[in-house]
Amino acid sequence: AGLPTPEGYAAPVDKLYGIYYDARSGDLLTCGDFRRVTRVAPDGRVSAWLGSGAAGTNDAIGTAATFASLWATVVDQTNGDCYIADYNSMVRKATAGGSVTTWISAGLNLPTGLAMDGRRNLWVCDHGSKMLKSAPLASAAGIATFDASTASIKASEKIQRGSAARRQP
Repeated sequence: AGLPTPEGYAAPVDKLYGIYYDARSGDLLTCGDFRRVTRVAPDGRVSAWLGSGAAGTNDAIGTAATFASLWATVVDQTNGDCYIADYNSMVRKATAGGSVTTWISAGLNLPTGLAMDGRRNLWVCDHGSKMLKSAPLASAAGIATFDASTASIKASEKIQRGSAARRQP
């Protein structure tokens, strides 16, 4: 069984890597190795929102955009912009209207997870470097910045701190 798309393409469950609930629209966003971001509406309707299904890094609108392999999405609830972890070491941004641009193209090595904190910092789980990295959504000039040398937490340090806090059986 798979997730059907309007084109009849069925995405096998093992190719779905990310799911995110968009509180603004009520939709679920899914992404994966099928190189598309799909929307699943509250009534169950499934639609291809971003990506053609072809491999690439083309910035474009909606299904004209191309991706390598999508691992995670997160939506900025203040404006509806969607951030997408593309496994080709990029984070892509899609406006609520579907315009896809490359937002971070340096300093990442296989991003696999995304989260947004209350200060509108985007957190990236960077699998290749085994680090969490943070980037403010916009600087004062409105341009995103990313400094991997100062905005990183080694995953092993984070895990160690969490392990020490757990009660042992």
